[in-house]
Amino acid sequence: MRRDIQLNERAFSSKEVAEDVGIATPTVRKYGEILERNGYEFLKGWRSTYLCSI
Repeated sequence: MRRDIQLNERAFSSKEVAEDVGIATPTVRKYGEILERNGYEFLKGWRSTYLCSI
């Protein structure tokens, strides 16, 4: 799990991603978990919320 964020990156919560894309927050989390199992790394926020950096 990544614990850092570079100055040129921005982190988005699962809720922000869901609202921007127009899907449910649990769906974002579900796909985040699948991506993690396949080697992708995500920042984890307060109460284990996903933070996706771009």
